Amino acid sequence: MPTEASNCNNNIMFTIYRVSDAEVNNRVLRSTLNDLSHELLSQTLTKNSNTDLPRRDLSVQTGNEFCQSKVVSVEESNRKSSKEYLWKFRELEKENNKLSQLINGMRSLYTQNLKTIQNHLNCLTDLISTVCSSYLKVNQAYHNDNIKWRNERQNLSSQLENEKHLTEEIRNKLNTMEADKKKLGNIINKLKEQRENEMKEFNANKEIKRLKEELDISKLQTEQIRQDFDAYKIYAKELLDNEKRLNKELRKSYH
Repeated sequence: MPTEASNCNNNIMFTIYRVSDAEVNNRVLRSTLNDLSHELLSQTLTKNSNTDLPRRDLSVQTGNEFCQSKVVSVEESNRKSSKEYLWKFRELEKENNKLSQLINGMRSLYTQNLKTIQNHLNCLTDLISTVCSSYLKVNQAYHNDNIKWRNERQNLSSQLENEKHLTEEIRNKLNTMEADKKKLGNIINKLKEQRENEMKEFNANKEIKRLKEELDISKLQTEQIRQDFDAYKIYAKELLDNEKRLNKELRKSYH
């Protein structure tokens, strides 16, 4: 479309130049015709008014014969000049008619090209309107998707931050339980030593039974702590897995 419009514009400019040249040539021809007509009239008047009479030769011709011959000579000269200028006038008139026809043709071509350019301009206007409408729709869709993506990213970031805090709390609890487990192990070891010492010092069934009951209680407590610790380890592993999954989703959303 832009190439066709440019070609039409070049054609119109060329047509305008040709019309302008034709009009200039037409004006020159008209001026030449006027000059020729004026020159013909001037020469005719000059020949009629400024004719030099030759010296009379009484031995050859009389006054009447001289006048008659001079009139005939002037008329013949005027007739030839008239024919010559009439021929030039007709030739220039023909050229003027040709130029007038050329000007009319150029004007018609200019009008047609102008209509063609107007049609192309209307098509371009419609195309620009369609492109602008499509651009606005695409821009609005991009804006909506961008807002949606930002909201999703913000939600994922919030979830990841919450998971980090929860994981930190679980780690702190695991560390505390690990410390408690060590303390219980020390207590159990002390109880074992105490039981061994008491068994050495006291060889009585009652004391042995008491120590055995305390040991059983300690075993139960230790087993309960171990079960709680295993449960916390499983829960912590699940949280860490969720954190890894959320990190992967967040990295995908960033890309």
